[in-house]
Formats: sequence, structure tokens, C-alpha cells
Amino acid sequence: MNSSIYLFLDLIVVAFSGWLYWLVISKLVSSPEVGQSTSVYSLVALTGTIIGLGLEYPLLKKSSSARSKILGSALIIELIMTLAAVPFIFYSLKDLHESLHMYTMISIVMLISISLGYVTRYALLGISASKTVLVIDTIGTVVKFASAYALVAWGFGTSGILLSFMLQALIVACIALPLVKKIFGFSTGGFNYIKETLKDGIVNMPSIFSRTLIVTLSVVLLATFGIASSDIGIYYIALMISVVAGGLISSTAYMVIPASSIAQTDLTAGSLRIGISMTAPIISLLLVSPGFLLSLIGAEYVSGQNLLLILAIGILPFAIVTNTISRFNYIAQSRRLLFVGALEIIGFIVSFIILVPQYGSIGAALSILISYSISCVPALIWSERILLRYIANATIAVAASWGICNLLKLFIPHGIISDVTTLFLSIAITMVIILVLKNTSISEVRTLLKSAVANTP
Repeated sequence: MNSSIYLFLDLIVVAFSGWLYWLVISKLVSSPEVGQSTSVYSLVALTGTIIGLGLEYPLLKKSSSARSKILGSALIIELIMTLAAVPFIFYSLKDLHESLHMYTMISIVMLISISLGYVTRYALLGISASKTVLVIDTIGTVVKFASAYALVAWGFGTSGILLSFMLQALIVACIALPLVKKIFGFSTGGFNYIKETLKDGIVNMPSIFSRTLIVTLSVVLLATFGIASSDIGIYYIALMISVVAGGLISSTAYMVIPASSIAQTDLTAGSLRIGISMTAPIISLLLVSPGFLLSLIGAEYVSGQNLLLILAIGILPFAIVTNTISRFNYIAQSRRLLFVGALEIIGFIVSFIILVPQYGSIGAALSILISYSISCVPALIWSERILLRYIANATIAVAASWGICNLLKLFIPHGIISDVTTLFLSIAITMVIILVLKNTSISEVRTLLKSAVANTP
């Protein structure tokens, strides 16, 4: 669980710094410069996701046992794919806009660095070195922020923003690559092993690509549908809050793969039980007072409370799908992985196209909920029976907390029970029900809290 907590902290650092970065930088540059830099970076990030070929999962599964072979094989695949993607970056930037062509070299260096960082990141996570990943990502984040502020202040505009992203990726790769080389060594395992690694990764591509569509490209896609910039900004903040809220369950789902490999037994049932038990109070908190939570960021974001409400509901099916994907990777169920991932993509794209023109950003949030809910169905069917009990208990706890807190708001005059009190009450009610229904125990919660405090940098 320690490694999951460090990975969760890493998610918080990345998400918060991303929000703070654009909050500061957007005040120093013009809107067209923000648009140009996000267009270029989105293209590089999307390309990086595609050429990643889902290698994160074989790296997570095999790094603890086949260290040098899996690292060498993954690096060879990534370098070949990166070189093949260079012409794509070159011509895509030219096609997007002639003025973006000047950022080709920055984009290529960024792509190479991202690819190397991608392999080294998941190799380290595969041996449960998530604390090391947190430290490296924190250094990269500081470099990005400091360089962006300096370069933009000196008048570099779009170039300054893109150089800051490039420097972040480059620093991360330069720190991580020698480190994993020292820990793992380097060999390839031969052509057959590379082929097997590639196959293990590709079956995860649908689910990984759907995650990219949901978390990254949904923001860009909203702009193509003519949604106002202010609404997109509110949607982005609500989406990032939901991503962080679901971060513990996604972290445990990732880290259970190397843990299962080391233990030589499937630990995903326990991972889901603990993850969903600890995430249920966070879901309750978001459902009870979404407007108040958004007001803590800024009064202009309160209008996004319905967005946050919908996205919060989606955390539960997201938890089920994410944990199921980890389980299918460990037990090598490639067809089921492809099926669940394909449902995620189809569910999101179809509902996005139908709902966004009519409902705007609300339609985008509903598309995310629909995507996770549809793919959740086969995940539940193929799950162990005991997991259904844990999921049902968590659902009951969240629903009861939401109902009780809203009844109190309805019958008790405003001011007697404050928003802060309601939030704490929602957490308390959820945890009491979780404990009564025996999803977890007081001693287990105490151990987890001690671990979280001890592992907080």
C-alpha cells in the first residue's frame, strides 16, 4: 500500500502543478500563444500515447522478474516507434498551421524525452519504486514551472511554454534513464521476447487511448464543438478534481500488478476492496457539496457543480474498470482487455458526438460517465463474486451518506449546519457504513492512515 500512496501523491503533484502552471502562465501570454502551445503539446502527447503501445502494463508485470530483458525490449520498441513518428510530427505541425512548423525541433526532442521517460517510469513502478518516481516528477515539475516563468517573462511566448515542457521531459529522462540502467541492466531477450512484450502491450491500447480521450483530448474536442473558453476552463477544473479523487483507486490498481507478480498470486480483489473503501468517502464528499468545493478554487467555478456531480458518480465504475484491467493483465486475458477497452472508446466517442452539441460541457461529463458505466458491465460479469459484495457495500455507503446529508440540508435552516460540517459528516457516515458492512476494519484503516502520514514527504 505504501507504493500506492506515493503514486497517489505523485498524481496530486502533477494535477495541482498543471492547474497552477496554466493559472500563472495564462496571465503572462496572449490567448493565441496559449492556443498554439496547447495545440502543439496535445499533438506530441497524443503521439506519445499512441507510440507507447500499452507497454506500461508488461513493464508493471515483468519488471520485478525479468528486469534487464523487459527494460531493453521496451526501450527498443519505443525508440523504433519514436523514430517512425518523427515524420508524422513534422508534417502534422505543418498541416495544423504554417506558423507551428517552427516548433518542430522542440516537439521532436520533447517526444523522444517523453518516450524514454515513459519506459523508465513504469519500469520503476514495476519494482514498486513509486517514491523515486514522485521525486523525479517533482524535480521535473519545478524545472517546467521555473523555466516557463523565466522564458515567458523574457518574451519568448509560445516558444517559452513549449521549451518548458521539453525541459521537463528531458530532465526526467536524463535522471531516470541512468538510474534504471544501473538497477536493471540492459538486454533484449531476443526477437521472440520483444514480440511477446509488444503483444502484451497492444491489447491494452484501447483502454489507454480511451483514457487519453477522456482526460486530455476531451478538453480539446470541446473547443472544436464551439464551446466557450470559460465553460471549457470550468470543465477542466471539475475533470481534474475527479481525476485526483479517483487517484487512490487508480494508484492501487497500478501497483497491484507488480505486487501480484512478486507474490505469485492474484491480489486484485484485495486491492479493489481497500481502494474502493478508501475512495467511497471522497465520492460522498464530492456528491454532497460540489459547489462549495469548487468555490474554494474560485467563485467563477461554482457553476460547474453539476459537472463535478456527474464526474463524481463516474468514479465508482471507473474504479471497477481500472481494477479489472489490472486483473486481466495479470491473468493474461487479452481478449477481455480488448473488449473492455473497445467499449470505453465507443461509449465515449458516440455519446460525446451526440450529447455535446446539445448539452455542451455537461454532455462531455455525461459521455465520461456513460463510457465507464458501459465498460463496467462486462467487468462486473467477469469479476469474482466477492467483489460484487464490496462494490455493493460501497454504493450503499455513498448513497446513504448523500441522502442523509441532503435531508439535513432540507430540514435544518441554513447556517445551523455549515458546508464544512456537512462534508465531515458525509465522510463519517460513509466510513461508518463501510466498517459496519465489513468492507474494511478499524485496524486496517488505522494502519493505512499511519502509512499515509509516514509516507508524506
